[in-house]
Amino acid sequence: MLPTQPDAGKIIDVDRPLYSNDGFEHSFVTASSHQVVTKYAGVFGLWDRRTGQCLNAGHEDLSLSNVAPNPAVLAAQRAAAQEALARLHAQAAIEVAMDSTGDDGFSSPRM
Repeated sequence: MLPTQPDAGKIIDVDRPLYSNDGFEHSFVTASSHQVVTKYAGVFGLWDRRTGQCLNAGHEDLSLSNVAPNPAVLAAQRAAAQEALARLHAQAAIEVAMDSTGDDGFSSPRM
């Protein structure tokens, strides 16, 4: 889970830049007194205007703020994600190699 924004809990000011806690600046679309709609990379985001929490299903760990996330924190998060992805790729490659050697995981001896 990504950390909350520094000004989490303050009402989001739609006249200032809008940042998600994963480091992306969002374009303002519209707002009510309770919600904000943004757009980033062609995807709309719905946010609680008071808490900044993302209201899109499956993205509850995201938050919106008027404060850009700390670049050092973002770099550490991205490095950790890249490391996890590299481990998954290595594990998948090992599984493919094991599957290609036979059911028991060992190569058959050549005669």
